Amino acid sequence: MPLLAPRRRTAWLSPWGDLDLFEERMRRMLSSWLPPMVLGEPTTWAPPVELVESNGEFMLTAELRGLGPGDVEVKVEEDMLTLKGEKKAEHEVREEEEHRYVWERCYGAFERSFALPRSVDPGAIRAEFKNGILTVHLPKTPVAKGRKVEIAAKEEK
Repeated sequence: MPLLAPRRRTAWLSPWGDLDLFEERMRRMLSSWLPPMVLGEPTTWAPPVELVESNGEFMLTAELRGLGPGDVEVKVEEDMLTLKGEKKAEHEVREEEEHRYVWERCYGAFERSFALPRSVDPGAIRAEFKNGILTVHLPKTPVAKGRKVEIAAKEEK
């Protein structure tokens, strides 16, 4: 067993059975909002994203450190925007020579999909990649941007 690896116990083997059950319940409860690596669980990798609305468009940014534009695909199908790619390990793993004690970096394929609101113009979506950050611009349709309605003043008689 590698150093610093989380220890697993079964309640029926441990003299602390009730505490083990409590630990498992807490782990299940916390797993809904804590990253799996914090809980010592294996992870599948998904890039963190932000979605903001400004200047007549939505802007989705994804943190893709260690990847390049050729490693990522952005697709729009009907009302779904999909980011897909793969982060490859930087070195070959030789199990007989290597001992991992802490492994928090994630590798592998990812795919994230986002439902587009009706106010987005799918034909005008564009993406750019700079310094490990993918930015997808999702312009609103002219109708969705709205317009200011002038109020006509009428003289009372």
